[in-house]
Amino acid sequence: MCFTDARHSARKTILIWQTGMRRLKSLSQFIVFFLILIFSALISPGCLFALTIDVATLNGGPTITLTPNEVIEVTGTDQINTKGWNTLKALTGNNFSLVFNNGQLTIPNKAMLNNSFLTSFTANNVTAIGEYAFYGCTSLAQTSLPAGVTSIGNNAFSMCTNLALTSLPPGLTSISYSAFSFCPSLALTSLPSGLTSIGGNAFRACTSLALTSLPSGLTSIGGNAFYYCTSLALTSLPSGLTSFGEYVFIYCAGLEWLDLSSCVGLTSIGYGAFKHCESLATVAMPPVRPTEGGNIDTF
Repeated sequence: MCFTDARHSARKTILIWQTGMRRLKSLSQFIVFFLILIFSALISPGCLFALTIDVATLNGGPTITLTPNEVIEVTGTDQINTKGWNTLKALTGNNFSLVFNNGQLTIPNKAMLNNSFLTSFTANNVTAIGEYAFYGCTSLAQTSLPAGVTSIGNNAFSMCTNLALTSLPPGLTSISYSAFSFCPSLALTSLPSGLTSIGGNAFRACTSLALTSLPSGLTSIGGNAFYYCTSLALTSLPSGLTSFGEYVFIYCAGLEWLDLSSCVGLTSIGYGAFKHCESLATVAMPPVRPTEGGNIDTF
């Protein structure tokens, strides 16, 4: 039987253990009793290791005391309200992870802003992640996001210093301003094939980002998008690219040679786009040289 509150289960287990120990009269009885406890944990692990809370209860703003590495499962059919999100955002003292099994559709703006104890979240129904939703969640260390996400807001994961994503949801068509800035553990090997735009500062200071190519349908890259991405290893840019902003590749020490010759629609290159790219020896320009925003050739 699985209790709603894991601590209730844990207390009951301890009581049973203490009672059982008083009654045990032989080693064989001890072994049998111990095996029963192990079997109970295996067939219903959530009873011992997770805190299950109905969304209606969460929305009332309950007091939750975390145990180490707590897994909090939100159940029910309602969406989490402001009071519920404030309760989750305020959790401190021990690391924890969240599992949304209430059909949650969005993670709202500033949902878990600056919570330094959240290590991961699972939300299979979520399609949108709001602005600053996980900003400053320095313990967030997961490697993937819900597959159904199609929208990620400005600064959604900025300053998540342990975020180690290796891929992004396939339905993303744009990456918003500063969405993943200052995420030095970000380890993306590719970007979604349907991506058409990358916002300013989107990957700023993502020093582990080692992309070798960008999606073929990409048309614009905002200013400072790859600022100080020292592991970036691009050798060409998509042929449909029409513009990229100022300082877009500044301090990208891993760039050695960049071919823009197929970017026939490229009309403008922002100021200082390749500044301080110390290893960049050659940039092959399109047949019709685009308008340059100033000192682009200062390496």
